Amino acid sequence: MRTLIVTTRTPPARSERRGVRGSGRYRVCRDIHHGLLVALLATAASASAEDDFDVTQLTERISVFVDTEDGTDQLAIGTEDGIVVIDSLWSNATAARFRGAIAKHYGSDRFLYTVNSVDRLDHFGGNATYADTTIVGHANFGRKFSEGYVDSERARLIEMWRWKENHAREENQGSRWINTCKRRADELEQSYSLRLPDVMYSDRLSIRLDGTTLELRSFGKAGYDGMTLIVVPEEHVAIIPGFIFHSQHLAPHPNEAFAELDVPRWIALMEEVLDESDQIEQLIVDTRELWTKERVGTHLHYIKTLWETVRAAKAEGATLEQVQELCSLDGAFAFVKKIQVYLDHGDDWVRPQHLAHVKGFYRQK
Repeated sequence: MRTLIVTTRTPPARSERRGVRGSGRYRVCRDIHHGLLVALLATAASASAEDDFDVTQLTERISVFVDTEDGTDQLAIGTEDGIVVIDSLWSNATAARFRGAIAKHYGSDRFLYTVNSVDRLDHFGGNATYADTTIVGHANFGRKFSEGYVDSERARLIEMWRWKENHAREENQGSRWINTCKRRADELEQSYSLRLPDVMYSDRLSIRLDGTTLELRSFGKAGYDGMTLIVVPEEHVAIIPGFIFHSQHLAPHPNEAFAELDVPRWIALMEEVLDESDQIEQLIVDTRELWTKERVGTHLHYIKTLWETVRAAKAEGATLEQVQELCSLDGAFAFVKKIQVYLDHGDDWVRPQHLAHVKGFYRQK
């Protein structure tokens, strides 16, 4: 049995089951031609599917599939009912290659759900490849992706990946990363198929399968406003998008384009997850990294301490320059130098990032 249960601050009157089209809370838009598209793409991709991928089993049911040519990765969860995939990458061509590898690995083409965990075009561009599944994502997908926005965002991402490709060549960063950037830019240029999630939630949503539960929780406004953290209690893990925590970042990376940050929600949600000692033992970060709760806790401690320090100082009338001095890495925030990202990447990488977080937190209302 497969069940979707949406939880909001006002609980819904009843649960929603797969295949039932509910109230205005949901956007359901299926195309009868998608079934043929899925079949054709999967057939084309299946011939040597798993041969081109490294597969690592992270838990009993969760595996990460890595393209050996360019390093692109995708998570899949094999349940007793069928397969759940996390995100669909940036194009139907790439999504079909991964779908073929995932199906071959599990010995089944029974895909049930696709979870869109980040509202960024190059993370759900292959949704049409999974049109035979129930696609789930945050309500921000429906608010955000107008036709005009899609065109401008696609152009921005193409420009970004072209710049990264050229920069990687200039810096001799290796063929794998160059191939990653080139493939993403090429395929985004060739075409883009926008398919929004069928089921959209605002606060929380549960996907209950036989033997496996996925608890989807909205992270709140951050670099992207529709990011989803996924708790899988039976596997004792939480899955965290790389835009939330990352081995190169102290916190959700600030960007001048994203003025509003829901930092109190970040803190409350992560404290809740880390306190679930009977359910969560480790966290899957940025698709393939397994982090301990202690490591995640160091980042949460940084976020919470910085937020409280900045907000208190601003309330007392301190200027941004004064707050930056108060939060110096050579003073009160010297503990940052013990966090793994600092140990791995050094002061030149972390210090500008830290100052950007100070500025981002300071400008919050």
